[in-house]
Amino acid sequence: MGLISEEYVRLLGAWPSPFVLRTRIALNLKRVPYEYLEEEDSLNSESVLNYNPVHKQIPILIHGNKPIRESLNIVMYVDETWLSGPPILPSDPFDRAVARFWDVYIDEHCFTSINGVAVAKDEEERKAAIEKLEMCMALLEETFQECSKGRGFFGGDNIGFIDIGFGSMLGPLKVLEKFTGVKFIHPETTPGLFHWADRFYSHEAVKPVMPDIEKLVEFARLNTVKLLGTWSSPFALRGRVALHLKSVEYEYIEEADVLNSKSDLLLKSNPIHKKVPVLIHGDVSICESLNIVQYVDESWPSKRSILPSDPKDRAAARFWAHFVDGNCFESIDAAAGAKDEAGRMMAAGSLIECLAALEEGFQKSNKGGDFFGGQNIGYIDIACGAILGPLSVIEAFSGMKFLSPETTPGLVQWAEIFRAHEAVKPYMPTVAEFIGFAKQKFNV
Repeated sequence: MGLISEEYVRLLGAWPSPFVLRTRIALNLKRVPYEYLEEEDSLNSESVLNYNPVHKQIPILIHGNKPIRESLNIVMYVDETWLSGPPILPSDPFDRAVARFWDVYIDEHCFTSINGVAVAKDEEERKAAIEKLEMCMALLEETFQECSKGRGFFGGDNIGFIDIGFGSMLGPLKVLEKFTGVKFIHPETTPGLFHWADRFYSHEAVKPVMPDIEKLVEFARLNTVKLLGTWSSPFALRGRVALHLKSVEYEYIEEADVLNSKSDLLLKSNPIHKKVPVLIHGDVSICESLNIVQYVDESWPSKRSILPSDPKDRAAARFWAHFVDGNCFESIDAAAGAKDEAGRMMAAGSLIECLAALEEGFQKSNKGGDFFGGQNIGYIDIACGAILGPLSVIEAFSGMKFLSPETTPGLVQWAEIFRAHEAVKPYMPTVAEFIGFAKQKFNV
């Protein structure tokens, strides 16, 4: 490959990204010729990792061999580098400051509110996010009236910095309208924005690069992630920890009374076992907690792996995970369901043997770290962490300490660190909550 000219312009992006759209509009306004490189898997792209090692995100504008990152930063760079086209930011310092303020507001409030509606955990959270987004639209309506001064765009007669910042959000906003049935930009409530959006869409710098709304809707549908669970389920906990570790945005749907009443969505997505957790990714459903954890690990590979990379270590991790589900949970269930003292003692003995084996396994596999996976939470940790809640209930009801500094010192310390981890603490019920749930369930 020959030397790259200092004036050669490339853009790394992905078609659904509103942030990439900003850059494409700015380049079109300035009539800058450039090569557009679609990154179908931007999270794992070598080019993205090479040119944006800090955030590992698109868009990335490469001018010659110089990478420029972050969409608003790129738009300002384009405006300052190619002076021949119409200015994007105002010439007056105060007006420039106002324009920058509103674009930051759009990113910090409007875009986060759109995401907030999409990933709301329940109806109450969803309503709150919708109200916040409606407030954002009302405020931007006022801003448009002030900034446009009766003309067609925030920037006056031409598309400007605020137009690009907010216009890039029209696609996600329209997708959200399709899913919620709420009209966020409406001729009666936001008349200025309503007519502005039509002008923006039809502008020659926008129309060729604005994604088709139906295509965006289909993309959103196929990339939507939902997790069906119930707060007390140790198995649903596994899914939540894995998704958190991978920084996956998802909608959590609480199956409030899964023992007595199963939702239509649960019955449809898990018709065989009819139980939580179920991970819904686009139009596919993944059932069984350990299977879900492995699916999450393989589907979002950009973050640190949950399972080890070495085949022997992966096999060992799966062995211990199945040991927990088979031996440990069976012993816990046997202790909880024992009909007499002899049955309880037999189950307790079996559970003590299981925990002794896990203590030995922890000492061999932690490699001096805090977790079974070493320095980071791994597959065995997620599998074993699920027994901590049920174990605390058995200890409370039986008066026995199955995890103690004398018999299982490694597991005692591991359990404390595991519970406090940022990927676990928000979703792990307290011991008191577990005990209260068990008393209610068994009428104790």
